[in-house]
Amino acid sequence: MKPTVFIAAAALALSACAHQSESYSSRSMRLSMGMDKNQVTEVMGVPRKSSAKMTEQGLSERFFWWSPTLIGFSNVDNEMLSNDRVFVRFVNGKLVEWGDKYDYSAMLDSITDAQRDALKASKQATSASSAQP
Repeated sequence: MKPTVFIAAAALALSACAHQSESYSSRSMRLSMGMDKNQVTEVMGVPRKSSAKMTEQGLSERFFWWSPTLIGFSNVDNEMLSNDRVFVRFVNGKLVEWGDKYDYSAMLDSITDAQRDALKASKQATSASSAQP
């Protein structure tokens, strides 16, 4: 009788550990273009990481969320290994983009944007230096 009680208690304890809050990917389905940072954090929670830079469009900010991943019997808290990760990007405080940071099409878009910005800056520097006597 006692082994049965122990097994039942262990199963109950494990099922309690399995409970997880809503994934970041699911939460991101409630985002809309143009939301401000407060509205986004109400939906997604406090970001785990953030970054910011000035661009031609204005202040560009990114917020990142990810959940730990179970590998073997260990929870690994690593953004790149996570199966549940979301980033958002704001321009001048308004949401303009969100998705999986490691989505390759989004990566290519970011690389293309950076190359375009660098080329434009290079052309401006060249034209400014050639205009000087």
